Amino acid sequence: MKNGFRVMDSDLHTMEPDGLWERYLDEPFKKFAPTFTRPAEGPTNQPIIGVGKVEIGEMTKRLHTAVAGKDLQRRAFERHPHYEVAHARGYDAPSHVQAMDIEGIDVAVLYGTRGRQVLMHDELDPDVAAALARAHNNWTHDYCQHAPKRLKFAAQVAFHNIPASVAEARRAVVISGFPVRFSIAARMLASAAREHSTRPWNSAPRFASAAADSVTSASSST
Repeated sequence: MKNGFRVMDSDLHTMEPDGLWERYLDEPFKKFAPTFTRPAEGPTNQPIIGVGKVEIGEMTKRLHTAVAGKDLQRRAFERHPHYEVAHARGYDAPSHVQAMDIEGIDVAVLYGTRGRQVLMHDELDPDVAAALARAHNNWTHDYCQHAPKRLKFAAQVAFHNIPASVAEARRAVVISGFPVRFSIAARMLASAAREHSTRPWNSAPRFASAAADSVTSASSST
């Protein structure tokens, strides 16, 4: 609460641990777990992320932007002592709730940071993309259990595989126990719908309807 008002943050990001996917990916997909590299000259919160043959992290790859990013991180840490606390704890759920308390936030909808980065690449294998999203949602669900009345999550779905996205949207509502927002990674709904009908995401227009049905069902059962 802040100034007598209850406050909800509708877009509060997590800083996921590097080992998330190694722990949460289903066994057949563990070999596709993203990798994280942190050059000494760059900021620790901007690693170079490897997803298959894709490398993400242009800011950290370039020396001048890496140095600037590291200085920006240093100044952010200096502005508030909680940065050091949260960083030392690996940005875990207790430190996340502490940050909410400092800012007077009662409830937050959590979005992934690394989770969205690793999925936003069209060339990912559809089944791998679906597995990456599913693993992230399972981790976020567990993260929210620290304070389930205050931490809600925006489930991730990957448009590389529309049928799997529909199934994941429905599953996310079930495991969360409440309606969730959906964070759509890779293709936007409109661009997916424009693809040729033989492509795996040709049923994209039906995704929104299926997700809405899932949310409505969960709402009426609570």
